[in-house]
Amino acid sequence: MQNHLDLPSLIESIKTGSVGPLTFIPNSVLAFGINSDGTVIIGVNTNAEGTSRAFRWKDGEGMHDLGVLPDRTAGSNALGINANGTVIVGKSWNDRREKRAFRWKESTGTMEDLGVLPSGVDSTARGVSNDGTVIVGSSWNDRGEERAFRWKEGRTPAMEDLGVLPSMTSSKAFAVSANGTTVIGECHGEGVTRAFRWKEGRTPALEDLGVLSSMTSSEGHSMNADGTVIVGSSWNDRGEKRAFRWADSGDMQDLGVLPNRTRSKANDVNADGTVIAGSSWNDSEGESKRGFLWNASHGMHDLGEYNSRMGSEANGLSSDGSVTVGGEACQGPGSAPHALRWTAYCGMQDLRVIPGFTSSNAYAVSANGLSVVGACFGGEGGAIRVFRWTAGVLQNLGTLP
Repeated sequence: MQNHLDLPSLIESIKTGSVGPLTFIPNSVLAFGINSDGTVIIGVNTNAEGTSRAFRWKDGEGMHDLGVLPDRTAGSNALGINANGTVIVGKSWNDRREKRAFRWKESTGTMEDLGVLPSGVDSTARGVSNDGTVIVGSSWNDRGEERAFRWKEGRTPAMEDLGVLPSMTSSKAFAVSANGTTVIGECHGEGVTRAFRWKEGRTPALEDLGVLSSMTSSEGHSMNADGTVIVGSSWNDRGEKRAFRWADSGDMQDLGVLPNRTRSKANDVNADGTVIAGSSWNDSEGESKRGFLWNASHGMHDLGEYNSRMGSEANGLSSDGSVTVGGEACQGPGSAPHALRWTAYCGMQDLRVIPGFTSSNAYAVSANGLSVVGACFGGEGGAIRVFRWTAGVLQNLGTLP
């Protein structure tokens, strides 16, 4: 079976910076965050000419252009949002691809340049605390060397270099805990990747999460609300990959694989760290992929598939772990993959597509579990559009004017 566009991986790659800042698809709208109650969604709108603008969509108000920084007017992208949707972070760039991290606040309606680390020339912001006062991301110097940063309102200087792990040469920060004291990211060096946690008040603050047995690299994909549980994947140069759960005790736990599968990845964890969502599969077999839920009592549970031979993947969890969202993993016989929502009470639900589009995938859900965000593909001229699903209704969020 032919795999469809791996939307969650695309979203993750743009957000983490593993693809360039201008790597957006013309005539597309992509979302990178949703607030706690599902009323605010943020992301990037790219027109047919390839010009990108950060947007904020609010229920009842529609899509609003967040603009650009004064000296970075070529484009912008919104990558992170706080709990109530009033603070947004991201990056804005110029024609020379020089980018700067920004913070946008509803109270002012304007972008604030967060600056760079000493000897830095570029920066991007990816995550923000619940109250909007702590922001994390990356800063680069003129040699292209990347360092994770934590920016804190009211501190001088506001931007702090989080450093690198021993034997590593670069670092990047992805997310920050609800209270702003804990940061997750990854370091690179000597051909390997290592997941890290940085914790305020800890000595040393930067902690290597390690790797699973027989693996050489690791990356964290999500953490719980207080930063005591981190989930992700660990792999080796043979392409073997396993989902892990790392707890505050310092232990990295192999979550295993589903029966008759060889690989796995943990994508999200709920607020208290007890429920994990991810996928397990066989290499190069899209139809073998299955979304799973994991908890300590029952281990890894196969969520199944909605249509035969189309597989499934689990990408996001509600705060209490009762709602899982994702999508079908590959094309089926005469059928395109659709976004999926799963609950213990209702089972697996097809969220379908916006009229005029052919396929869809869901990659995030609001903390309260009531709103799902994803994208629909195959519109006129190859268009991609963001949707919000809530109360059984699939809504096209539209485009910027």
